[in-house]
Amino acid sequence: SIDHPALTRVHDFVAFTDSEPGSGARSFGYTCDYIDGANLDEALEKGTLTTWQACERVLRQVAEALRVLHALEIRHGDLKPSNIMLMAQGDAVLIDLGCARPFGSPARGESLSGTPEYMAPELLRGEASDGRADMFALGVMLEQLSEHLGAPPSESLRSLIGRLRHPAPGERPAHIRFVQSKPVTREELRAVMARIVDGGSPAATSATSNGGAPPTE
Repeated sequence: SIDHPALTRVHDFVAFTDSEPGSGARSFGYTCDYIDGANLDEALEKGTLTTWQACERVLRQVAEALRVLHALEIRHGDLKPSNIMLMAQGDAVLIDLGCARPFGSPARGESLSGTPEYMAPELLRGEASDGRADMFALGVMLEQLSEHLGAPPSESLRSLIGRLRHPAPGERPAHIRFVQSKPVTREELRAVMARIVDGGSPAATSATSNGGAPPTE
C-alpha cells in the first residue's frame, strides 16, 4: 500500500457479492486509517481558514499527495475540498481513493466515477485520462477558494487557474511538483502557486509504495 503522510493509508480491499440470487453483481471497497479532523469544506465554513496564506500549507500538501500518486501513474479521480482532511496540528491528508484509476483507464460505464462539478471534460466523455484530470479538479478548487476567501486572484493565479481548467487535457500542465518554500506573504503565495504546477513534460520520476521522493529536479 502507499504510505505517505499526505495520503490516506489503505489497508485492505474487499469484494461484495450481491445477495440477490443469480445477480452475480459485485461491489468493491477498502479499509483505511481513521482521520480525526474536519475537511477543508468544513474548515472554510467555520472560518478556520480565511486567507490565502492560511491555505498555503494545505495546498502544498495536496500538491505533494498528487505528486506521489502521479509518479505511480495513478489519478485520484475525486479531488475536492470535502476529500481533504485537516488534522488538529494543521496537516492536510487527501482521502477517498475510491475513484482512483491507473493512467490511461477509460471512464465508461461503471468506471465513470467522481463528482461532476470537479470532473474534467474528457472524463465526462468517457475517454482515457491521466493526472491532468486531477489538474482540472485542482483548478476548480482554486477558483472556489478565491470566491470563498473574497480575494480576487492575481493575474498570475488567474492565468494558472485558466491553464488548469482548460477543456483540452493537452493544454493543461502535465506534472505537479512539491514546493518546499514556505511563503509568508500573499504575494509570495501567489508566486508559489504559479510554481506548484510545472507546465513542461513530466519529469523522470520514481516512487515506491512507501512514498519515495523523485530525483531532484
